[in-house]
Amino acid sequence: MWKPKSLRLRVLGLLVVSLVAYAVAASVATSAILERCAEEGALSKVKADLNLAEAFIDSLYPGPWEKKGDKLYKGNVLMNNNHVVNRITALTGDTCTIFLEDVRIATTVPGPSGKPAVGTKLSPEVAQVVLNEGKDYYGPAIVVGKPYQTAYRPLRNSKGEIVGILYVGTPQAQIRSMVYRLLTSKALLLAGLLVVLGTITTVTFARWFSPLEEISQALRAVARGDYSQPLAPSRYTEFEGIIDAVERMRCDIKQTFNRLNDLSNFGMRAAALVMEPEAIELLVHYLKRLRVDEVIVVLIDEKSGKGQVVATYSSATGRTEYFGEQCPHHPTPALNEVNLCYVVRILAPYCVDDVNEELGCRYACSVNPEVKSYVCYPMAVGGRTLGWVRVGSRQPHFFDAETKRSIEGYVSITAAMISNLRLSELNRRLSLIDPLTQLYNRRFLEEYLAHLVVEAQRLNRPFSILFVDVDQFKNVNDFYGHEVGDIALTLLAQTIKQTLRDNDIVVRYGGEEFIAILPGTDLEGAAQAAEKVRRAVAETPICLESGENIFLTVSIGVAQYRIGLNPEEVIQRADEAMYQAKLKGKNLVVAYHEGENRFIVKTPKDTNDTPLSPH
Repeated sequence: MWKPKSLRLRVLGLLVVSLVAYAVAASVATSAILERCAEEGALSKVKADLNLAEAFIDSLYPGPWEKKGDKLYKGNVLMNNNHVVNRITALTGDTCTIFLEDVRIATTVPGPSGKPAVGTKLSPEVAQVVLNEGKDYYGPAIVVGKPYQTAYRPLRNSKGEIVGILYVGTPQAQIRSMVYRLLTSKALLLAGLLVVLGTITTVTFARWFSPLEEISQALRAVARGDYSQPLAPSRYTEFEGIIDAVERMRCDIKQTFNRLNDLSNFGMRAAALVMEPEAIELLVHYLKRLRVDEVIVVLIDEKSGKGQVVATYSSATGRTEYFGEQCPHHPTPALNEVNLCYVVRILAPYCVDDVNEELGCRYACSVNPEVKSYVCYPMAVGGRTLGWVRVGSRQPHFFDAETKRSIEGYVSITAAMISNLRLSELNRRLSLIDPLTQLYNRRFLEEYLAHLVVEAQRLNRPFSILFVDVDQFKNVNDFYGHEVGDIALTLLAQTIKQTLRDNDIVVRYGGEEFIAILPGTDLEGAAQAAEKVRRAVAETPICLESGENIFLTVSIGVAQYRIGLNPEEVIQRADEAMYQAKLKGKNLVVAYHEGENRFIVKTPKDTNDTPLSPH
C-alpha cells in the first residue's frame, strides 16, 4: 500500500478521506430523509386529492351512488368509462379510478398494453379493507402489477351499502425518480464541494444538511394536518429551490384543505335545507366570507322564464337584501331576456379582472359602483339553467384560482340543492293531484281536512262539504266508451271548480265522485253553492268529436262541520245526504240537518233539468 511520506499529504489525504466518508454518510442520510419526505408528501397529497376528487364528482353529478347490474350511476349519470377520471387526473396529476365493487369501470391507470386498465380487479389486500371492512385505505399498494402510493374510499348508495370504490394514486416509480434526481444533484454538489472546499470541517458539513431536516419536519407537520409551520428562508442558496417548492406545496395543501373543509361544511349545511330562500341565504353568507364587495343572485322563474334578483350584498352600504317577487333595483335587459346573459348562453364562468381594461358584460347588473373586477357563474344542473351569480370586488385582479374554485363549489352545490328542492316539491305536489282531472286527490283531502278541523275549533269558524256524484255515469262509459267518460269527468271537474270560489277546494274522491270543501261557509251557504254547481253541470254540454252534445246531472249531498265531529263523520253525513238525493230522483241537492227531519231537499221543485239517459 502506498503511504505518502509527506505529513502534509497525509493530513490532506486523511482530510479527503474524512470528507468522503462524511459525504457518503451525509448522502445516505439525505437519501433517507428525501425518501421519507417524498413518501409522506405523496401520501398527504393523494389523501387531499381523494377528498378533492370526491367533492369534484359530487359537484358535477349530484345524487347518490347506485348500482344497476354491471353499471354504476352517480345520480342519473352513468360512471362506466366516464371521462371525469381524466379531468381529475388533469386537475391533480394523480391517476384516478372508479370501481364497481372490485372491478375498474373508469380509470386513468395504464394496463400492460398502455391503455386504461378498465375491467381489471382490485388487489385482495385493499379489497379486504375497503369492501369488507368499509374503511378508507391509505398507503402503498400494488395497482395493475406496479407499486403505487394510494388512497381508496368506499362509495355507498342511498341505503349505505358499498357499491364501489374511488381511488387516487401516484406511481412509486415517480416518487423514486424525484428522489433520484435530488440525490444526483446533491452528489454533484458534494463532488464540487470536495474539490473547492477541501478544508471544510465536519461541523460545517453537518450544518449543510440542516435545511433538509427542517423540510422533513415541515412535511411531517403537513402529514399530521398541521399547516401552521412555515419554512424559514434557507441560509444556503443550494436549498432555496427545494424550500420554496416545499413551502408552496404546504401553502397549496393548506388552501386546498381549507377550501375543501369549507365546501364540506357548506355541503352538510345545504343538505339540511328545506326551502329555496334558505339555500340562497347560505350561499350569500359563504360568498361574503371570501371578503368580496358585491354579490348578486338571480334565479330564472320557471313559469315566466324571466330572471328575478333574489339576493344582493354590497360592502358600500354593508347591507344584505333578500327579495320575493319585486326587487327595487333597476332591472337590466338580461332579467327580461335571460339569453342576453353571457354565462347563460355559454353555461361557463365569465371573469373580468379589471373593468377599466377588459371588455365587460354590457347587460351586467351591479349594486356597488366601486367594483373593479367580477366573476359570474351560471347556476346549472344537467344542462338546465336555474339562474346566475355575480361576485365583485373593489380590487382589480382579486379573483385568483383558489377563490374561483371556492365560488364555483358553492354555486354548484347551491344549484344542485335548489334543483333537488324543486324536484321534491314537484313530486310532493304530483302525489296530491289526480292525473286525469288535475284536481286534488284523496290523500290531499285527508291532510287538508285535518288542518281545517283544527282551525275551525280554534277560530269557531264553520266549513261545509259538498259530496257530488254523477248521475247514471255508467251509461256514458257503456254507450260512448271510457275515453269519452274520461273527457266528461275532466270537463265536469272544470265546471265544478269554475262555479265555486277561488278559496274553495275541489277533490276527486274516486270514480265519478267529487268532494268540495267550502271554508267559512255554513249549511245554507253551502246548499246555495251546491245548487249553483248542480245547475252549471246540467246546463253545460259536453261536446263530442262527432258533433253530438251530451249533458250530465249530479246529485249533491251537503253537510256542515260541527264541533266534536271528525273529518270522516262529516264526509259520511254528506255521503248520506247525496244518497238521499239519488233516492229522491237524482239531479238534486240534499242537505244533512240535525234533528228528526235530517235530510232536506234544497233544489227548487220547478227545475226542468233532465238527467242523462243515453240508452
